[in-house]
Amino acid sequence: MRKRLTYANVTATLALVFAMSGGAMAANSYLINSTKQINPKVLKKLKGNAGKTGAPGTGGAAGATGATGPQGKEGPQGKQGIRGEIGLEGIPGEPATSLLGSIEGGGTITREQGLIAVKHTAGTGIYQLEWDQNISQCYPVANIYATTGYVVMEGISGSTLDISTFNTSSTATDEAFYVAVLC
Repeated sequence: MRKRLTYANVTATLALVFAMSGGAMAANSYLINSTKQINPKVLKKLKGNAGKTGAPGTGGAAGATGATGPQGKEGPQGKQGIRGEIGLEGIPGEPATSLLGSIEGGGTITREQGLIAVKHTAGTGIYQLEWDQNISQCYPVANIYATTGYVVMEGISGSTLDISTFNTSSTATDEAFYVAVLC
């Protein structure tokens, strides 16, 4: 077979070159955007290895604050701090009460402050104390000297306080007691 350049050979070679370049040109310009463009039978056969992880994207906007969670358990106690400076001495205040009395079982006043008189004539264990001021807005506190009974505040009217004393069997008895009236 002889090698010669003929019109038929040139035409066939050019046709082959154009055919191959046109297919490559079409392959470069045709872009698949979606898997819907691929035949489902072909798509099932397409499997490839996972690619490299891409660079992280930019951070999004901060989300809304979530609900407060439950309180955690209490931590250990911290170290004791250093002692502070001693403050200035304050001005002496008024006494907590200026109405005090100490009364024997028979009604005799043994100590007093603001207590004018004690009446013990209505019966056993019944006393009426009279003070030098109105005590209707005050709080009386009384107790038996010994642990042999108890005191009941019966009422306050103006400057008088009615008190009854009882033994541990809840029988009215003449008992020594003390009283303070807090105003």
